[in-house]
Amino acid sequence: SPHAQAGWYLDRPATRRSRSIPAMFAASVATLPAHALATRRRRDARPVSEKGTSPRRVIIARASSDETPRASPAEITRRAVLSTAAGLAAGVSANDDRASGGIVLPGSPFAFEPNVAFAADLPSVPRASSPLKHTRDLAPSRVIKGCWQLSGGHRGDAATDRTSGAAAVEDFAPFVAAGVTTFDTGPEACGYGPSELVIGEALRQGFVNRDDVQLFTKLCCVGREQSNMTADWVNQKLDLPKRRLGVDKLDLVQMYWNDYGQKKYVDAALFLTDAKHDGKIGAVGLTNFDTERMAQMIDAGAEISSNQIQFSLLDRRPEKVMVEYCQKNGVALLPYGVVAGGVFGGA
Repeated sequence: SPHAQAGWYLDRPATRRSRSIPAMFAASVATLPAHALATRRRRDARPVSEKGTSPRRVIIARASSDETPRASPAEITRRAVLSTAAGLAAGVSANDDRASGGIVLPGSPFAFEPNVAFAADLPSVPRASSPLKHTRDLAPSRVIKGCWQLSGGHRGDAATDRTSGAAAVEDFAPFVAAGVTTFDTGPEACGYGPSELVIGEALRQGFVNRDDVQLFTKLCCVGREQSNMTADWVNQKLDLPKRRLGVDKLDLVQMYWNDYGQKKYVDAALFLTDAKHDGKIGAVGLTNFDTERMAQMIDAGAEISSNQIQFSLLDRRPEKVMVEYCQKNGVALLPYGVVAGGVFGGA
């Protein structure tokens, strides 16, 4: 993430143990121990395969540390983690009276292994069960496609890279087909490079339809405007992403602010709320704000719908203060870094 430095937005230092599960989350991903996500061959039943094909690999997801051997990083694949997260996002829990309990992903039931599902059998990612607060129908998909990798600084091997050019544009279609209909982007000032333009090109070329997707971008306040915040400045910054994306309205604008010594973030949040009532944006969100400053904005009358923060199995700090506040005030958390930057994928 571009905003994870220093961790200034978090309320308290991280701790290793925490059992609470945020209600606004798609699923209780945080209950899974890191070693519980792995792929393996079916050893205790005949492999499921068709003629000419290899046996399918299975994803193991357990909610307790039982006798499952600890997986090494090499055994934990990125595909397994992402597929497991997508299944958990569907909100399907085990309807099982066995003492072992656990989480069962969608898929065929297996008598020999109740906590198993095939990645190929996972369902389409669903939308959130209710719209964001202060909106009528803005419900993001429970897995969001982040577009930070489209900034130009994250290219991989030339033969397989799909973060730029036509490949990056075309890739939005399979995401939508899989139910991932919400795209999180931002302006160059927040380090997102041309990502808004890439999304706009996907819309223009018809790879995705505007009515099928939700576009989340950011208002980055990182300069002199922090001490001289005006409504004109905010509206000007809203016009640019609309032109880059080729849309008349931004679904969610998330404000980023890097200097708490400058107190005009409350004014900026109120200006964004005015823009929402004027029909220029659909909702007001925050990026990497701590609970104290979020409360100041809400108490002043800003209609805050969400806060995007780092939250994962390894970083549970939002559970200290922020989760409880957001639950009480109806603010959705949009976590990034949920697979810890590839740590769970063995990268």
